[in-house]
Amino acid sequence: MRIAIIGIVIVALIGGGVWYFLATSDITESPAPSPFPKVSVTTLDGETVLLPDDYAGTPFVVGVWATWCAVCTSQLDSLRILEEAHPSLVVLAVNRAEPASDIAVYLERRGIAPSDLAVVIDTDDTLFPAIAGDLPSMPQTLFVDADGTIQTHKRGSITPQEMERFASALLEV
Repeated sequence: MRIAIIGIVIVALIGGGVWYFLATSDITESPAPSPFPKVSVTTLDGETVLLPDDYAGTPFVVGVWATWCAVCTSQLDSLRILEEAHPSLVVLAVNRAEPASDIAVYLERRGIAPSDLAVVIDTDDTLFPAIAGDLPSMPQTLFVDADGTIQTHKRGSITPQEMERFASALLEV
């Protein structure tokens, strides 16, 4: 019995370590540009936004997040800082299909006002499966050029410095 419990604890620790690594490490940046998938998202006010079509001709950054993702908290702060630093750059925080009321409460508790960051909801959760590939870690951050091409795809946590570097490169394209 004691050996079984020790075995379960070891398996749980290894599984937890793998999950933590996938969720928080510098997993990958996209090796080559790829087209941004067409997806319909909704603002917290219920307006529909078509990505990438509604931003044709404009570079934009998308951060995919969820309220249950602890690592995503720092991503939201970094997105807000990025938007302040680059007013000409569209920055969107795309939530993974959670109710608008839950998102609003979460943002209020974090001190994020609607004017601080553009938050939209992927109500069908179609974007994440389209971009996650074999590494379904959270958060994921996409830097998309004016032609709708993903220039950089960062999986896992991202620092404000990385966001600035990728955004600056995006604005130079």
